[in-house]
Amino acid sequence: MIIDKLYAKYPNMTDLRAREIRVDKQLRKVFCILSYPDLPSVEGALQNEIVDYVKTLTPVGYHCSVSLVNDTFTEVTFRKFLLDYLKKNYPIFAISGRDGISIQIENRKINVTFYVDKVTKTNMELAEFCEKLTEKLAVITCFELNITLQLDETINRVVDVTEQEKLVRLAINRELLKPSRYMQVANVEKYIGKEILTSPMYISDIRKAMDSCVICGKISGKTLKASKKDPTMHICKFTLTDDSQGSINCVMFVQFQLEDFKVIKETTGKSDSEVHTISKRRAAANDKKMKMLMALYDGTEVVVRGKVAFSDFSQRLELRVYDLCKCVIVKQKLQTNLNKQPPANYSLVSPEYFSEYRQLGFVDQIVEQSILKDKKVAILHFNWTGSVKTEDRILCVSAVRVDNGHVSQKFFTYINPEKPIEDKQMTNLLATSNDLVLYPTLSEIVPDLYKFLYGYEVVGKDLDLFFDFVNYYAAPVGYAFSNKTINQAEMISQLFENSLITKKVNLLKLEDICKACKVTLNSSVFCGETALALAKCFAFLAENSK
Repeated sequence: MIIDKLYAKYPNMTDLRAREIRVDKQLRKVFCILSYPDLPSVEGALQNEIVDYVKTLTPVGYHCSVSLVNDTFTEVTFRKFLLDYLKKNYPIFAISGRDGISIQIENRKINVTFYVDKVTKTNMELAEFCEKLTEKLAVITCFELNITLQLDETINRVVDVTEQEKLVRLAINRELLKPSRYMQVANVEKYIGKEILTSPMYISDIRKAMDSCVICGKISGKTLKASKKDPTMHICKFTLTDDSQGSINCVMFVQFQLEDFKVIKETTGKSDSEVHTISKRRAAANDKKMKMLMALYDGTEVVVRGKVAFSDFSQRLELRVYDLCKCVIVKQKLQTNLNKQPPANYSLVSPEYFSEYRQLGFVDQIVEQSILKDKKVAILHFNWTGSVKTEDRILCVSAVRVDNGHVSQKFFTYINPEKPIEDKQMTNLLATSNDLVLYPTLSEIVPDLYKFLYGYEVVGKDLDLFFDFVNYYAAPVGYAFSNKTINQAEMISQLFENSLITKKVNLLKLEDICKACKVTLNSSVFCGETALALAKCFAFLAENSK
């Protein structure tokens, strides 16, 4: 949103770019690098004004460091910049440096050609690599980019069939599981901007940033105030909520006309009578526009069109509204065909099977006295950034089945968060590289997770929040998780009370539980380790029941 506000503030500087925006929450600092072509031609006073304006956009309590750099590249500097960018954002694609990329720069145009083998070319096309890279680089530089792929038959690469099949499955599933639900609206009335004729999508189906989006809902929490820097600019903010229970923050910048007599006289050079007429006409138009903004009360039903993007500092999705129409939202049953039956086969994530887990030996032991006898439970653990559906992300999920007191299957997968994760502490917990683009999205694993948990009681922590979160993503693809949930601490307490272990154990610490059950625990925070370790503890306690 910083760059959008800069465009609104400096409409003549359309080539201004935000090359990098980084927030250090621990040091409470914001680092912002802006670029502009032929920067030396911009007056120093204007450069200082831009820097000062960006600093005013910084949240209270944060220190902002702003740098202005010249948006210019040579073939050498752009190759280095591009390779660093690819290494950080697209490590899946193995592209050699000098030999694998051809770069030609002419005037303000950059032609980039990637020379790749057949497998890599297919994978790049499936991932829409060129289109997405062009879109992302357009935000960083105002050079006109043309990115193409060129097959190089001389490259010898061992074909990784597994990788290729995985990318093909991901591409197919992304298309099949793409939400295609729309709200129904009637009596659409042009209000601010252009008339909206497109059907609005569910707010709950908004997963990522979008260049164009139409949604509808009821307004709440509306605020309206003039910009401190530009008195002719008013900022209207509100929250929009629809019947899918999805909500999103919206911001609308409304430009008013300058009606000051003296300024109009100086800028137009017209006669006093003409200036008076212009001023009066503009004042009437501004008054009408203000009344329209004031008439957007809480509860007003509207359909809006705009751009969905992450806000600069909170990293939350918000809608920059361009057009707003009043309407009547037609009441409808949002989900009529939730598929209660699990799919026949696993699609993307197949479980790992255990022939048998025994803590004390290889002799079969009967768990007649255990509370797990004839019980089907699944321990479910996960790592996530938070529980706000449209903002936070689940990064990995692990579930382990315990049938009749015995560990039987494990389900685990990393999850593509579909956005950058800035929380280094969180990403460092994952026992993998930060390259999550290889893995399926949460919507894509829903059928497999549903199949794995179907018919099982689920044990874990924060399960109500988790299933509320997951059902938000599951509804568009026809599933609804309704498993009975059991609080993890309560289940562990009952198992220990029903066991032969007399030693006191801190039931809130997994390390102590594993130690008492003689189970190895490699990590107390990574769900891929904790779920299996706890399942083994369950098996141990079942075998040692009173």
